[in-house]
Amino acid sequence: MITVVLAITRHQAGNWLLERLNLLGKPHTSDPDRWSVEVEDDWLAVAKADYVREDYEPDELESLAQRVSDPAFYVLEAHTENIAARYIKTLPEDLELLIDNDHGWIAPVSDYKEAMAGGLDWLHAKRQIGQAAT
Repeated sequence: MITVVLAITRHQAGNWLLERLNLLGKPHTSDPDRWSVEVEDDWLAVAKADYVREDYEPDELESLAQRVSDPAFYVLEAHTENIAARYIKTLPEDLELLIDNDHGWIAPVSDYKEAMAGGLDWLHAKRQIGQAAT
């Protein structure tokens, strides 16, 4: 299973994330804070997860807060890297949104899209906020 964290400014959060699920298929929910979609033999879920804030070091939170005002945290879980990448590619680059691959790389959507387009292993990259692709 693939898991990444999305930190998006609170006032943009739910609508954008759910709207983008509609581009993959018909979303369904059993909980008002968790949506999922199934596409053929694959699936993806997005869940509100403010508890992940506690997993960040104070300096990481400070750096993150400089780029995303009043962040709300969501966990994106996917069966495969393919559907996770398809979802991320649907996210607008002008949102106040950072993606954390849980391997040390916290970056805007545009950086993740660039890494995907370049064939880089975006899922396991170990970079810091604002650093160029390696």
